[in-house]
Amino acid sequence: ADRHTPVLHQRDKFGRDVQTIEYHPAYREIEKAAFGEFGIHALSIRKGIMGWPDKYPVVAKHAFTFLFNQTEFGMGCPINVTDGCAKLLNNFGSEALKAKYLDGLTQTDMSRLTQGGQFMTEKEGGSDVGTLTTRAVQEGDHWRLYGEKWFCSNADAKVVMLLARPEGAGPGTKGVGLFLMPRFLDDGSPNHYRIVRLKDKLGTRSMASGEIKFDGAIAYAVGKLDRGFVQMAEMVNSSRLSNGVKSTALMRRAWHDAITVARGRVVFGQRIIDLPLARRQLMKIMLPTEQALSMSFLTADALDRAGQQQVVLGIGEGRCFTGRAGYDNAMDATFQLQVQQALPTVGIEGAVGPERGRQRGDEAGKGQGRAALGWKGKTPATKGRGRPECYLRRESTGKYAGHRWIPASGGHSD
Repeated sequence: ADRHTPVLHQRDKFGRDVQTIEYHPAYREIEKAAFGEFGIHALSIRKGIMGWPDKYPVVAKHAFTFLFNQTEFGMGCPINVTDGCAKLLNNFGSEALKAKYLDGLTQTDMSRLTQGGQFMTEKEGGSDVGTLTTRAVQEGDHWRLYGEKWFCSNADAKVVMLLARPEGAGPGTKGVGLFLMPRFLDDGSPNHYRIVRLKDKLGTRSMASGEIKFDGAIAYAVGKLDRGFVQMAEMVNSSRLSNGVKSTALMRRAWHDAITVARGRVVFGQRIIDLPLARRQLMKIMLPTEQALSMSFLTADALDRAGQQQVVLGIGEGRCFTGRAGYDNAMDATFQLQVQQALPTVGIEGAVGPERGRQRGDEAGKGQGRAALGWKGKTPATKGRGRPECYLRRESTGKYAGHRWIPASGGHSD
């Protein structure tokens, strides 16, 4: 599937303007495994998948994500954005929209499945979402969309969640609304948008990412129009954790391949694994892999417990946001995930992003503002070197539930 990348067709065989994306048969087989056999996209939303009577915990869902992405990384994005679409619709959508679209997003029957998409990035702004220019014009009970999206993964998704600025709304993220856009209209005709081209990517080549142009596409408002970005952040935060888990899966696959060769290959009468320098190098691969795995599932467990208890506490007992975790896991060339790099953007009390995280960090860390859960300067634990001590603070009592400090070398102790 990676060797034979998707192909965009502008017309069907009868010459009609019906766009389709052609995938290699191997990609379709991967889809059947991910969506049909295991139903990873719906594990935490739909009951009864693989015989489990209830919904799966976040930790269990990401355990499947971790295993699946060791074999195929390209399918990870369609799984994740379909899951995210269903969550947004379930949490913020009207009863009418839920009745129409939610079942298809959580189906494991491939003939009834409608995969989801998340279209946010524009030429004007990727992470700077407040600069987007896509417009939404109300027309009766629906809206018309005009503009472009620059990087849209799972480009031919049947149901898409996206951000657009309602006509007359103010600037910045406060003026952005959340909308659901179907690929096809009720009469079966294509919605009024086009896939301009597919991206020629370095990675996830088996999955289609494209540029989308809206020409009056019909969409439906989801939730409150002035809360669009905040609502979409639910999906984004889930995606960041998923990206971190998927990157950890790649790290684990690299470790698996390396250790398999090291245990099986004999050089100068010895297995590679028995040579001291080789063992040292393998440890350099294994250690950050274990760090990434630990951090990913610590976060997933925190989300599970936050959902059960509905409390607002620190990373150990509440909601935490994982933008930096996903970024670091994916971007570090050798996947050297370091917890001290991830902590500054872990939010408290529903915070999103580094600014709010630093603000809370100032309060927890007595004005230093270097880590979301607190930063201490010259202390006995850091031997006067001013390294971070990241406390897990209980807001209800004002006492520390525990702490972790990370020396500059990258190790850590609890």
